[in-house]
Amino acid sequence: LEMIIIIIIIYSFGTELKYGTSRHLLHAAGDSMADAMAGKLALYTMLFLAIGYSLVFLLYRQMGFRFEGNIPTMLIDMTLLVVSSECIGVFIIGCIPVLRFALSIGALLSVMGFSMTGFTLPVEAMPPYIRGLAEIFPLRHYYLFYVQEGIFGAGFAGWYKEAIHMLVYLFLPLLVMNRLEKAYIHQNFPKD
Repeated sequence: LEMIIIIIIIYSFGTELKYGTSRHLLHAAGDSMADAMAGKLALYTMLFLAIGYSLVFLLYRQMGFRFEGNIPTMLIDMTLLVVSSECIGVFIIGCIPVLRFALSIGALLSVMGFSMTGFTLPVEAMPPYIRGLAEIFPLRHYYLFYVQEGIFGAGFAGWYKEAIHMLVYLFLPLLVMNRLEKAYIHQNFPKD
């Protein structure tokens, strides 16, 4: 889900640049990049949350996966994953406002997330410099949140640090908002 979210968000914002409709979007948002971003992300957020919540209920209610925690907490975890993944997508297209390059970076980052989170190999068994790199992926914190709540049933004391880590990603779009707005206004980036 994280990979799909990042790729779709990059594509959504990048196509405005590629097809030259970014000025129209800004004009429709009252020349406010924050409003344009919020309007564009609102529908995607609802869609991704519906998919994520469905997955949570499917895994823990219908399929009967072992689960020691409670469902509302896992819904919080899913919400944080969706929102942080969207923020990473906006950050990537803001840093690299060329659709094909941003999509390549987003796909690479998403695929690396699977290896770096501890799904395939425990992070503790990785070299120290890789362990530090694993902390930049929201999927890592989603996974640790899930382990604390879903497997151990640790409650708030077990997962609050992971929630804070995922909330930090909410600040990423603020770092590139001006750059993305300039790209939307000037449209001076390659379109092919």
